[in-house]
Amino acid sequence: MLQDLPDVSKIKDMVFSQATIITDKNGEELYKLFEENRQYIDFSGISTNMVNAIIAIEDQRYREHNGLDPMGLVRAGITKLINPGSRMG
Repeated sequence: MLQDLPDVSKIKDMVFSQATIITDKNGEELYKLFEENRQYIDFSGISTNMVNAIIAIEDQRYREHNGLDPMGLVRAGITKLINPGSRMG
């Protein structure tokens, strides 16, 4: 299963749509057009507080298992056996 995961180093090479910025002749922004206002930010540009907040919300034990939570996998497996139609995040 792990061998089927995409190479993480290729994430920065992925192309995501970003806003189109229309400027005047002096380079001043006039309009910003977008469906989703995305802007690429390297991981080093994300504050430690934001990283810690996401970890606290998503997975408080993340620093203990670094992304592969054996207890979470067991819990998910048991849940699927009991309720095959259930969805987990």
